[in-house]
Amino acid sequence: CILFLADQLRTVVGTIDHITISVLLHGLGRLNEPRKVGEHRGRSSHRIPKEALDSFLDTCGDWIMANRGNLKVCAMGQSMQGFAKLKYYRDDLFTALAEKVREMAREFNLAQLSMVINAMARSLTHDWEAEEAVCLRLETILAEVDDSQLPEASNFIAGILTAFLKLEADCHPTLAETILRHLPRFMPLLSMTDIVLTVPSLARLVQVVPQREFLEAIFNGKSRQYITAYEKEGLGGIMLTAQRLGFTYDICWWEEAVEQAITTINRGRWKGLTAASVIYAVARLGVISENSNVSTEILTQFKNMRKRLFESVSPVLPDQVTDWHPRAVTTLLTACVKTDYCDKELARALFDRAYATLHQYNAKDIAQLISAMGVFEVAHGHLIRAIEQRFETKALVMDPGLTAVFQTAYSRLGREWLFLHRR
Repeated sequence: CILFLADQLRTVVGTIDHITISVLLHGLGRLNEPRKVGEHRGRSSHRIPKEALDSFLDTCGDWIMANRGNLKVCAMGQSMQGFAKLKYYRDDLFTALAEKVREMAREFNLAQLSMVINAMARSLTHDWEAEEAVCLRLETILAEVDDSQLPEASNFIAGILTAFLKLEADCHPTLAETILRHLPRFMPLLSMTDIVLTVPSLARLVQVVPQREFLEAIFNGKSRQYITAYEKEGLGGIMLTAQRLGFTYDICWWEEAVEQAITTINRGRWKGLTAASVIYAVARLGVISENSNVSTEILTQFKNMRKRLFESVSPVLPDQVTDWHPRAVTTLLTACVKTDYCDKELARALFDRAYATLHQYNAKDIAQLISAMGVFEVAHGHLIRAIEQRFETKALVMDPGLTAVFQTAYSRLGREWLFLHRR
């Protein structure tokens, strides 16, 4: 039946319009979802056969390409969302649709903006002019939203910002200005899920140091109420964003967050990179050159806090790092160097993990490994020799900066390497 309908669409395609295409794509998306109600009742759940789905999508895509002058504002969001949801990522199609977004964005409402930018994000369609047009329209809409409209408008904020994050849209000053100007109004209305999506995106989308009023609105209030309730990596992302945006003065907020982080890490609920990055962020709070706007008293409290964090999680980390990615390993080692503290067993576990996955490390990563060995005077013989062989076989290139790192570390370790002197 589905294949028959797909064939029939090709027959009548000349008589349909953009609105019909958008409705058809929406219907295809719904039909292609697993029908959970049917499964619950013991029925089998079948997606649309690939042959039929491809036929439908090719017909719709060809119609769009042949009728670019007849596209409708009211159908753009749903049709783009339909193609993206069904993973029909045809480059020429999304390029053409993005070009129309440039023209039509000024007429979109908030729901249409959300559908369009999310479709571009899903398909990784990078079009600076289209993105900027969406940013400008978003600013206009949010500037006109009154208090009675805030609840409805808040439903779209998280989705729009995370879509821009996927597009790496940190090059849009218009978007950053809109966030700084309007996001505080929406924070009390966001759900915990929306907060987890929205707040971490700010670390990339906001490239300036925000005013204190903005930071208070984002990190205190409702988002603070959820500190003990965030699931998975949620709290980690919020803590990293707080540090990067300069919310580094509220010792009480950080006390609450760190206590919860200790519990989460000790239970093994965070991925390695999240755990390492949070530890690194907390380590930076107690460094005067990186947190110079706080009093000496608060800086001392941050130093005590990071010491408590390290001491609390160090016993469990050696077992956790056995499957860590290189970036997580080097991030945690850098945090240890920054605080001049590293449990010997933890250091050994990190170097063991680095040895097991050394082929994944680049020259910068290796510099961090060698530097940490020198700082803590922990010589991992097998790892050091494996690193030396990578340079001796020219798998990696030694430059003057790396040479200096090796010379400093080897001096502290009492080790010689003739390769350094032959250069």
